[in-house]
Amino acid sequence: MLRLKIDPWSSDYGPSLHLQDSETIAEVKLDLEGEWRAHDPQPADPLKEVALIDGVRRMELNLRLEDEARSMKAAIGTLGCGALVIKPGEPQSLTQALRYVDVRAYLLVDALDGPTLPNLTTLANATDLMMTLQNKMRETEAILADRVSEEVELVIADGPLQNTHSLKHEVLGYIKSQHQQLLERKEMDLVRQLQPGQRTPIFSLGQDTKYHRLSWYLRLDSPAQDETVLAGIVRLEMDANYGLQQAQKRANQLGSLLPKLKNSRHRDARSPQNLVPIAVLERAVRHRLGDPALRQRNYRQTLLGAFS
Repeated sequence: MLRLKIDPWSSDYGPSLHLQDSETIAEVKLDLEGEWRAHDPQPADPLKEVALIDGVRRMELNLRLEDEARSMKAAIGTLGCGALVIKPGEPQSLTQALRYVDVRAYLLVDALDGPTLPNLTTLANATDLMMTLQNKMRETEAILADRVSEEVELVIADGPLQNTHSLKHEVLGYIKSQHQQLLERKEMDLVRQLQPGQRTPIFSLGQDTKYHRLSWYLRLDSPAQDETVLAGIVRLEMDANYGLQQAQKRANQLGSLLPKLKNSRHRDARSPQNLVPIAVLERAVRHRLGDPALRQRNYRQTLLGAFS
């Protein structure tokens, strides 16, 4: 009998699970580690420094781009991306851990040739304004990930690797909300049964594409009695060019580390997947974006000055 279960994420962020059919997904190869069974983290050299990359974006003003015959969508949006470097087992202040923050502002227009405004970069032909800003944020995260990867042992970027898979250095993608059902039902049964710290076998995605990566599911925490059985599940992925042995090493290191960084449900609306250091980084980057009301007022003044 079907029963309703709670998705523990706050509805402000949307659901952590909105799965599509597996038929739309790139080829999945499951036999890299033999039997499809749960894996406990094995002893591995502990990570000394890990950089977490994340970004936030915000629409500041919804606009229309108009002339005598046309009225088209436009908006002003800002984004911020940051890198937080943690040293597992070593206390650090935010000042010590926060390495970089990059804040940018854009004028987004659904036209081939948009106007320009002071201190704003115009992104033209943006049919889906929010998606355009989201993609620009992912591109900025990728640039930052490549930069910081020269300084630390491992970089973990929030989200899948679409923009970071071609970088010069090793970067892992950390996917905390599940948008696509990559596995068939019998394989997903194992994902549902994972205990905290356990992972699935490593599998291959997109073997015949330039976006070929190795991936695995990891459970950070057990779901509460009234929560969906996939609460507390994250997926990690890395460029397949680093090979299965390197993926196993990272899976063991992160299987021991990440459950220790999980957030508590009363402190974070996207717990436990939104790790404590990621939440700290997001707050720091949002602070750099500035007060929304003040930014709106400044942009209104900019518009009045440019078109009056």
